[in-house]
Amino acid sequence: MKIPFWFMIAALACAGCKKSDPAAKTGSGGSASEEESATVADDGSPVALKVKWPVGNRYTQRMEMKGDTKTPVAQQKVELNQEYTITVLRERTNGGRELELEFQATEMDVTVNGKPVVNLDTRAEAGGAEASNPVTAGFREIVGAKITLLMDASNNVEKVEGVQQFLAKASRSGNPQGRAAMQGIFSEQYFKQLVDFGRGFPQQPVKPGDSWPLQFDVEAPMLGTIKLDLNNTFKGWESRENRKCAAIDFNGTMNSKGGPNAGAMGMRMTIEDGKLSGKTWFDPQLGTAVETRMDQDMVMHISRAARTNLAGASPALQTMTNQTKQIVVIKLVELEAAAK
Repeated sequence: MKIPFWFMIAALACAGCKKSDPAAKTGSGGSASEEESATVADDGSPVALKVKWPVGNRYTQRMEMKGDTKTPVAQQKVELNQEYTITVLRERTNGGRELELEFQATEMDVTVNGKPVVNLDTRAEAGGAEASNPVTAGFREIVGAKITLLMDASNNVEKVEGVQQFLAKASRSGNPQGRAAMQGIFSEQYFKQLVDFGRGFPQQPVKPGDSWPLQFDVEAPMLGTIKLDLNNTFKGWESRENRKCAAIDFNGTMNSKGGPNAGAMGMRMTIEDGKLSGKTWFDPQLGTAVETRMDQDMVMHISRAARTNLAGASPALQTMTNQTKQIVVIKLVELEAAAK
């Protein structure tokens, strides 16, 4: 099974969240109505897009991904949903925050040429098909696993604690292939991306119509360094989940350029002609986003060494080219605000 390209999603835009009052609740995976997305009037004044981490808040976030990959011999469809909480434990002496990340649940469905090959819901009993899959056991093991992230005053991650313990838990029930998959997906960089919400925001206040560029690199297993070149535009004010939100469109390109992380798990993957587009609804009053939607379209080349021949010569590389399309939605299921 191809590992979904979901481990880098959170680095691209703000993760979503909303208050847990009745007026703000929606069904899991639901979308806002046309009326709810209508433009909200404003006076055109500049606004600061600044992430806030109030001590005591607990955010339950949900990431939903649908992917479609076409190869010369097969078509694979993946639906992957994951929920996790982020709790703001305390303020640090440097003005930053200490966060605790805890994984709650994973749902995954994979089909190849229309035939189901993976069906996982960690909130339900394991099915018989899971026993033959090297990856699914790891997702069950990480339910309840925790990671500590130490943030500085600018909301940048200074340190990630508990990664080795997390990986040990994630890989203890799998075979060697499953353990390699878990170690390939979950890394220090992955956990940083889940809380690096403000990377795409400008330092200065912005008003509707303003645009700003964003270029940065992401380290990913097998792909090495992924270079992203994006443009962001503050389109105006819209209502989302009954919140007045700054609607921010983004689009751009992504390509991989190798690096120390390329070639993990015996494979080397490169991205060609990668395109990104999407939208974030950010509530400046709450200091967080309500929702982010992203569309990805890329050509991916996967190279794997062929078996060594009888003469003992070095194996040649076998390369397969995939066309991958993905839709990713990141939002909050619930926010438990700190007691006043």
